[in-house]
Amino acid sequence: MQMVVYHSIQHTTPRMPLQPHAPLWYRTAMAMDTDDFDVIIAGASYAGLTAARHLNRHGRRVLLLDEHAIGAVRHSACAVPTRTLADVGGLSSSLQETIWGVIHTKLNTVRYRSPEPWTIFDHRAVCDVLRAQAPDVPFMRARISAFDGRAVTTDKGVLTARWFLDATGWRAALASALLPGFVERGRLTIGMEVTVPHQTDAMHFYVNREIVRWGYGWIFPCGEVSRVGLGAFDNQKGIPDALRAFLRRLNMSDDMRSVERTGGFLPWQQRPAAIDRVWLLGDAAGHCLPLTGEGIRFAFQDGDVAGRLLDDVLANRRTWQAASAAYAATVERHRVRIGTFANLQHFVRHVPNAAFAPMAWVLARRAVRSRGLARYMNWEHDAVPELS
Repeated sequence: MQMVVYHSIQHTTPRMPLQPHAPLWYRTAMAMDTDDFDVIIAGASYAGLTAARHLNRHGRRVLLLDEHAIGAVRHSACAVPTRTLADVGGLSSSLQETIWGVIHTKLNTVRYRSPEPWTIFDHRAVCDVLRAQAPDVPFMRARISAFDGRAVTTDKGVLTARWFLDATGWRAALASALLPGFVERGRLTIGMEVTVPHQTDAMHFYVNREIVRWGYGWIFPCGEVSRVGLGAFDNQKGIPDALRAFLRRLNMSDDMRSVERTGGFLPWQQRPAAIDRVWLLGDAAGHCLPLTGEGIRFAFQDGDVAGRLLDDVLANRRTWQAASAAYAATVERHRVRIGTFANLQHFVRHVPNAAFAPMAWVLARRAVRSRGLARYMNWEHDAVPELS
């Protein structure tokens, strides 16, 4: 399988002087004639932290870089299959586990049992768990302002590395610096969510054009509270007003000033696996699924595969070229599914509102759940190749 690779611009950026308070290990690295690091991981959330845990034994030749403190910013409803959370050692972050789902349309409400349980988790707690698995990998809080393929310019100085992982979310900071216009704004789902007092035993999904024109609403249970939100496929304006109307429809307060509010963009653009020295992970690679908007478990997948492959490279068990080909193969497996769900999303946009009712009834049938939904929940495991 052929990997999509773009050539980067030559390194021309001079190193900037450091502030006196820069850590000793960092000042020492900057004084070296060679690259400061073997690997710089830009983005310290699900994908970046998962990759870092595989590179822990390489210690200070790897750097985690993010403009925010680890776990400080949540953009997602944070729900994954329980098995996925267990795979990264994150079960201690669980807020509520459920095996039930409910689909609400304009004409009916259908309750179904999932083939396996889902867990809604605490974002900061998962990030802390992942970070604890890479204690020897240093973390630097710094904002990226430029990247030329060899050096990252930040507000703390210029950093060079042999290889880079871009796990900076939908903006893809490193890739966008190399290729202006890299992010296609038309292939972003916008989401907004609030956390409100509410208890339920199921994950609820609302598919009704009276609530959101092209998209869906949700309620995810978190013990004494629930996360209530809307997602719009067409990146439409007016989501805050639509969310307030949705809250009123649910007989909940529409005052979003006094509750936790989060949101952001979900990318489903077909992006390359690599750009020269840079591998793209998670949201930076556009790995959110169209239609469902799910992306966390695929960020874990990307981080796991990238970290294991780079560990092989740093241990001289695999060449960079062979590792890049293996990573591209993993991305290609997922890309096929993104294309399928993009077609489904396009189809759903043209379905009459009343047609969602029979579609929900079919999706909740045991035969469909035992095959289709079970296969869907196993995707990130199917997509990871044997790397030994």
